[in-house]
Amino acid sequence: MIYYYSSKFLLFNIELVEVIALDRFVQDSVNNTSEKTAIRFPECPRCKQKIRRCTRYMPIINQVNNLIAQVKKKILGDQSEHDLNERRKQLTKEFEQIEGNLKEIILNGQMKKFFETLYDSDKIFSNDILILMKNILVFLNEIDKLLIDGKIKLPINIFEDLVSLPLNHIVKYLFAHQNYRNFAEQQIKDIQAELERIRRLIYIETLIISLKQHLKSNEQEGIDSMRYLTNKTGSFTDDDQRKFDNLVKKFEHLNNLPGLGITERERVAIISALNMAQGHWYVCPKGHPYVITEV
Repeated sequence: MIYYYSSKFLLFNIELVEVIALDRFVQDSVNNTSEKTAIRFPECPRCKQKIRRCTRYMPIINQVNNLIAQVKKKILGDQSEHDLNERRKQLTKEFEQIEGNLKEIILNGQMKKFFETLYDSDKIFSNDILILMKNILVFLNEIDKLLIDGKIKLPINIFEDLVSLPLNHIVKYLFAHQNYRNFAEQQIKDIQAELERIRRLIYIETLIISLKQHLKSNEQEGIDSMRYLTNKTGSFTDDDQRKFDNLVKKFEHLNNLPGLGITERERVAIISALNMAQGHWYVCPKGHPYVITEV
């Protein structure tokens, strides 16, 4: 709090500051037209404590409060703080449930810390960051299921090289992503494609191990084609997936073998809008708030 000491000096807490100099300093801190100005409350030039209440500077403090309100509106979008807070609570429950069910994935301290922000009821979560967290939880759940399935069905060397290694790489990638915005649509598509590839790789490797009878030449070609599709370099495309699944149907008919067993799984929400909950907020010389984030 600021106390008036004389017409020439102000007593700010225990700091004695010249009025004219402080007036100029406060004005420049929020109205510097020569460069971008960060949105923040004025502060004492000596101890750096923020000035939130002071009759002399109330117009400036109100201006900052107004800019902060505009920023919050940009972050929250059309949803109310109450709605987003309810989603935060629901996501907290989902995190606790999924973390408790993970068998093969062990979340390290940094990964847990990312989700522990959900317990901060005072933190403002944008729609985008909540969807990012939801997407990561969905992926973690799917990856853990694949790890369990592969570990049960495959020899340890095949499991570690062809299943565990790439899946754990995806887990690291999920948390290496910038944690203030959702995945881009292409990123989600690439992750989903890799999970579909590994799901089919587990199938074909299990099928090869289980085959007892001698295969005809056309059947061996089908096996080789499926193995090639799941081990080739490059992304596992929609066309690769269709080719593989058609070969699976052919083998079901020829050899009375089990099908792929792939059902429609939970779809990952894709939001391409920029999340503006993090980054540095500034006000332009015309008084409009804007954000600078990493690309």
